[in-house]
Amino acid sequence: MDARGQLGKMIAFAKASGARHAIMAGQIHPRNLFDLRPDLKALVLLAKLRTRNAESIFGAIADALADAGVELLPATTFLDDQLARPGLIAGPRLAVARRRMCASDSASPRKPAGSISGRPSW
Repeated sequence: MDARGQLGKMIAFAKASGARHAIMAGQIHPRNLFDLRPDLKALVLLAKLRTRNAESIFGAIADALADAGVELLPATTFLDDQLARPGLIAGPRLAVARRRMCASDSASPRKPAGSISGRPSW
């Protein structure tokens, strides 16, 4: 089944089903992201973008879902207990100066790699 061109259908389904949360999972090859056959909803969404890159496209999809009342959750939402904790995992112990530097980096709340402020990591 070809899933391209169904942004409007996805949003309509989310509204009709009463979904309040969604998670994007899996990987999209960049070639597929830019080789689009958009439906009307996606055409409008793409026309509003100043820059068309993976981050802006996924951000616009997240905004469209939010407009429909569906919050896009981080892909790691149900994986917190599986993520590595701050600190040494393997190898030799770090020198004191290096430990201080690492501790200051991990002082902020944990975020998945690649996440941006206000938006989940895709």
